[in-house]
Amino acid sequence: MVSVSLGAAFRPGRCAAVLAAVAVGGGVMLAATPAAVAAARAPVSIPGAAGPAASLAAVSCTSASACTAVGTSGSVPLAERWNGSTWSIQATPVPSGSDDTDLNAVSCTSASACTAVGFSYGSSRGISPLAERWNGSTWSIQKTSNPRDGKSVVLAGVSCPSASACTAVGSYDNTTGTTQATLAERWNGSTWTIQTTPNAKQFNTLATVSCTSASACTATGYTNTSTSQAALAERWNGSTWTIQTTPSGTAGAGLVGVSCPSASVCTAVGSAHRGLLGERWTGSAWSVQTTVDPSGTKLSGLDAVACTAASACTAVGFSRKGTDLPLAERWNGSNWSIQSTPRPIGAGYTTLAGVSCTSDTSCTAVGSYYNGSNTLVTLAEHWNGSTWSVKSTPNPRNTNNT
Repeated sequence: MVSVSLGAAFRPGRCAAVLAAVAVGGGVMLAATPAAVAAARAPVSIPGAAGPAASLAAVSCTSASACTAVGTSGSVPLAERWNGSTWSIQATPVPSGSDDTDLNAVSCTSASACTAVGFSYGSSRGISPLAERWNGSTWSIQKTSNPRDGKSVVLAGVSCPSASACTAVGSYDNTTGTTQATLAERWNGSTWTIQTTPNAKQFNTLATVSCTSASACTATGYTNTSTSQAALAERWNGSTWTIQTTPSGTAGAGLVGVSCPSASVCTAVGSAHRGLLGERWTGSAWSVQTTVDPSGTKLSGLDAVACTAASACTAVGFSRKGTDLPLAERWNGSNWSIQSTPRPIGAGYTTLAGVSCTSDTSCTAVGSYYNGSNTLVTLAEHWNGSTWSVKSTPNPRNTNNT
């Protein structure tokens, strides 16, 4: 497996470029109570599976009975489909000459139209961007563009406001490897083309993107030098990308997820100082939100979020207390509160990496955990408006995803 570090939420056990996407309303996050943390650690029974390490990085749902999740299994891309009752593995193509392929993000506009992005590594050609398209029956590889002066090109996030309009973001190294630049590519229904994106410092990454229309997208990530790191946000207005000013004074910040319920409301989340970070865009400025990490944790992060309205958001991620535990928090328009999240019996390290909500009472979160055989396997949980429950997900038995 190729190691490609793209986000502050990247942790051991997650395959290359498993990234975050978080969007919330503005406000104060409530502290986790001991009861909430204890409830979150209560395990439930779920079948395990032997085979290559597998994880789900992102999910997109167009209805409560139609979700697509993507990730990786061993060294090949993985896609799974929820039909309202069961998850099943979908066949995904592997680029010719690829030794390692990951799908990092997915965006669906209908049950028969999804776009997933990631990267493909080949020993003879290095790391190249990857985009795949679901047409309702099969996944197919789309031709992506490579920067002329770039290498190690990775697409980390994607957002499609319509089936013929998608924006994917990521990063690439220059040919000498001395700088890392932001990357944005645009799908117009027939081809992917590179858009010019600005850079703030020596090393820059766009980790995720959220578009409310073809002419309104917000991408976030981080920018750093050899001695410091800061949050990065950029805005697409239909013709150009521009850097937005983010609050200073938050050392080690990375905004690895963003979601915009409207063109003038965006929230980006990641981590800083080994804890949670949330920032809010109100249409004119970014501001830091007060966030509170679960009590007693050594490290925590929000890895994904979905908002059905400005006052209804669900964020997921992890908290580390001895081992990594799944974390879910709910925004009600004024406060954040921790929700109890179950984990499989015998699970070690467990994380929720992606979430999608089709209503206030229907959310699906995906991720991974180490089972009793110390194998990394896929994880899915569902929110029904009152509780989270684990849903059985299949795991490939071999590197051909069968």
